[in-house]
Amino acid sequence: MELLIMGTAAAEGWPAVWCRCDHCQEARRRGGKDIRTRAGAVVDGVLKIDFGPDTYMQALQQGVDLSRLEHLIVTHTHQDHFAPDDLALRGAVYAHGLAHDLTVWGGDRALAMARRVLAEGRTTGVNLRRVRPFEPFAAGEFRVTPLLADHNPLETCYIYLIEREGRRLLWGHDTDLFPEETWAYLGAQPPLHAVVLDATNGPLTFRGGHMGIGELVDVRRRMLAEGMATAETRFVATHFSHNGGLLHADLEARLGPEGFLVAYDGMRLCI
Repeated sequence: MELLIMGTAAAEGWPAVWCRCDHCQEARRRGGKDIRTRAGAVVDGVLKIDFGPDTYMQALQQGVDLSRLEHLIVTHTHQDHFAPDDLALRGAVYAHGLAHDLTVWGGDRALAMARRVLAEGRTTGVNLRRVRPFEPFAAGEFRVTPLLADHNPLETCYIYLIEREGRRLLWGHDTDLFPEETWAYLGAQPPLHAVVLDATNGPLTFRGGHMGIGELVDVRRRMLAEGMATAETRFVATHFSHNGGLLHADLEARLGPEGFLVAYDGMRLCI
């Protein structure tokens, strides 16, 4: 599997949309890996993880052909993860020569949002499928399992186990430390090849549905101790808020010794 991490910021982006704090100003000055757009990814060019407000721009910059997408899996409906209005532009008036449908997988709230957009645009060729916790489904050649996240108490939020040809990826944000049901499920599976985790809070101790550096270290240690991961498993930190204050080089200095790669917009990983 090839994972392209298209965006690596929390909801506000970094530099944040309206912010002039020192961290945002320094990111503007440095550019490069310190410019972070809202979170999302694509696997093997056909399986999209979340569909945030920066998706179109990311696709242009990173060479992603959105018309190739066959499946979209949605973690939850916060606006930085699911901004479904562009789904309406997949209709016949706007999009020509499409070779296949797009299937959107998500919880009840995500599907309700998508359904409203599609009804208003009279869009065809987009199929909606409800996911349920711990029930795997086939998304083309992928086996995808929704796992419970600890994030927004107003909806069922998910992280996803994604498998293809024996390779196993955990897409693990947005969430605080995993619910015990999720730990139990992962503990009964073969070891993971890659784990992407929520690092929203950086060095801060505040959690509120997210993790920071301390929690990331704890998750990695537990996974290694309980056989969910091995010494060959690649751990990746992403979904950073400017409130954490650590720019890319600072994050590498803090997280590298703990066994983590620090994601940046456009990062590609072969899993």
